[in-house]
Amino acid sequence: MTGHNVISTEVKCLIGQLKHCTHNSLFRRQEVVRDKPMIAEFKIRWPGLLTVAEVEAEFVRITTAPLVSKFLAQLDHHTAQLIKVFKKKGGSAGRKIAIILAPITQNETVEKRRECILRALCVYLNEDPNILFKEYLDSDATAVERELEQVILGIYSINVEGGDATTPPADVGIVIEGVGVLHDLGDIASACALLMGVIYALNLSYPQELKYFFEVLQKLFLQLDACRLSTKVQILKNKLYE
Repeated sequence: MTGHNVISTEVKCLIGQLKHCTHNSLFRRQEVVRDKPMIAEFKIRWPGLLTVAEVEAEFVRITTAPLVSKFLAQLDHHTAQLIKVFKKKGGSAGRKIAIILAPITQNETVEKRRECILRALCVYLNEDPNILFKEYLDSDATAVERELEQVILGIYSINVEGGDATTPPADVGIVIEGVGVLHDLGDIASACALLMGVIYALNLSYPQELKYFFEVLQKLFLQLDACRLSTKVQILKNKLYE
């Protein structure tokens, strides 16, 4: 067999594999949208999808847009202006935001800055960050597991007992319907991006109590369906471009 024939055979094989993968992805997508399986059932039927790489790949298949890289880039792009907007917020929300942003002065890592911005964003939008972000200590794994079983949709961080503001968390992950979906994600902002990917992959609805927060993540950070904004998010967008 000539070298040309070998290459042609390999190309045909790759094309066949690509068509097979695409068909499987479309079939799975149809099942997810139609049947809306519970998370526990989803993990049994498609265990390979619930990995960081596959969540990112599925997001690209659905939206044609990158996930984590775009999310973090847009978050960083808007950070300076977001801080200016946050600092103009008055009342109890303004005081809460000041407390949330304070750790940035103790821990100057980009991961901590992004986390504080996302938490403050919730408060700025008059939503409760504690609905989404769950914090625990690593001293009682059994208690943590028991509490996570009650979480409908959340991002958890397990902090090192005795650590300070500069100590990275022992674990950061995503839980849906009381089931751990992803873990060891490193930081809260990456977990937020991947949560968006999981929501798209599983065709989930945003929590009503956090609808404006997730609208910002989708439409301002990921720039998906960005032409149709609620009044509240439109006002925020206008302030970001002042």
